Amino acid sequence: MFKNNQFSGDTHWEHLHRSQLCATASATHEAELGLRASWVADIATHATDFEAQLDTQNLEDAEYHGAVADMKSRREALYELVSSARWMIKTIIDDPDLADGDRKLINDVFDIEQPLESKSYERLYEAVEDILTGQQKLEDMGASWKLPDAMITNLTDSQSGMKTASETLKIEHGEKLKATEDLYTMRTTGENLLRNVFRWCVAVWGDDDERLLEFGFVPKSQIWT
Repeated sequence: MFKNNQFSGDTHWEHLHRSQLCATASATHEAELGLRASWVADIATHATDFEAQLDTQNLEDAEYHGAVADMKSRREALYELVSSARWMIKTIIDDPDLADGDRKLINDVFDIEQPLESKSYERLYEAVEDILTGQQKLEDMGASWKLPDAMITNLTDSQSGMKTASETLKIEHGEKLKATEDLYTMRTTGENLLRNVFRWCVAVWGDDDERLLEFGFVPKSQIWT
C-alpha cells in the first residue's frame, strides 16, 4: 500500500506499480466515473512504456558500471606494467658499472624522474609513451641494452586496451544519461496523468472512498502520518 498521494515522492518502481493499478482501474470504472477516454488510453500506454524504459535504464546503468569496472581493471594492469618497466630502467641506471654518460643518457631518454600516478589516465599514457620513445631511441642508437621486446608488446597491448575501454566508457556513460533523461521525462508525464485521474475520482467519489485503492491512490483516512 502507498503511504500517500504525493506521486513525485514515489520511487520509479512504485510509480510503475501505481500507474499499472491506475490503468486497470481506469478501464474498469471509465463509464462510472465519466473519465476521458484519452486519459484511460494514455495511462495504459504510459504504464507499458514506462516499464520498458525502466528496464532499459537499468540495463544501461549496469552496462555503464561494467565499463567503469573494466576501465579500472585495465588501468591497474597498465600501472603495474609501467611500474615494472620503470623499475627495470632504474636498476640499469643505478648499476655502478654503468658509465656516467650512459647513465645520464638512459635517464634522459626514459624520463623516469617524473612521478607516476596510478589514478591519472593522462600520466599513465605519458609514461608509456616515454618508455616506447626511449626504447626506440636506444634501438636507433644501436645500444647494447634495451627493454625486453615482450615487455614492450605487453605495454603497447595494455595501453591500446585501456584506450578502447575509455572509449567504451564514454559511450556507455552517454547512453546511460540518455536513458535516464528519457525515463524522467516519461515520469513527469505519468505523474500528470495520475493527478488528473486522482482529482477526477475525488471529485466524483470523495477523498475517502475505498475504491481509490484500486487506482493505487490512498483514501484520506488511510494516509500514513
